[in-house]
Amino acid sequence: MGKKRQMQVFKRTWNEWLKDFLLYKKAEGRADTTINDYEYHINLFSRRFPNAWNDFDSLKQAVYQHLAEASDKAAATFNIRREYLHGFFSWLVEEGVLNKNPVTAIQKKKDIGKIRGVDEETHKQLIALQIEKLLLG
Repeated sequence: MGKKRQMQVFKRTWNEWLKDFLLYKKAEGRADTTINDYEYHINLFSRRFPNAWNDFDSLKQAVYQHLAEASDKAAATFNIRREYLHGFFSWLVEEGVLNKNPVTAIQKKKDIGKIRGVDEETHKQLIALQIEKLLLG
């Protein structure tokens, strides 16, 4: 029978860990916007899955569900949610709170970018540049 992974037992709440993490990010010199985004995305996850913190399997399932529900959104949205959770959980691994990061197994989505319309004049200029590049080598 497989060994069940568990989180370390600490007498701290996840909000306390989050406050320490945000302070750590501020000490690293991260921008206020970045810190606010970390706080927003981690709190979003915590509100949606309040029981995720009971044990590692619950946490892993909650992460999978959270990201699965974002999988039909734009790649940038999915990747941002993934990245903020990944950063927080990696820090918790470094602190000894988690044995493993539950986000690591989930790959980023490939972002093909946004297709934008180009006016006719810009289109002609782009084609002319390509032709010039081909002719001049």
